[in-house]
Amino acid sequence: MPNRPTPDPNPTPPTSGAAAHDAEGGDAACWLPQVCPDCGALNENPAAPCWRCGVTRSPGDA
Repeated sequence: MPNRPTPDPNPTPPTSGAAAHDAEGGDAACWLPQVCPDCGALNENPAAPCWRCGVTRSPGDA
């Protein structure tokens, strides 16, 4: 039976490149306009009232 290396129990996440981008969870900023400013719910249609709290956004809100 060959000797296999023991996996590191505390691996260091990558700090650059595509692997680092994946480790961070991707680019979440693209969802920001769809997040309700009052309750944090994710709305599919940012122009519609929030499905959770009912707040409506002004046209200039981003």
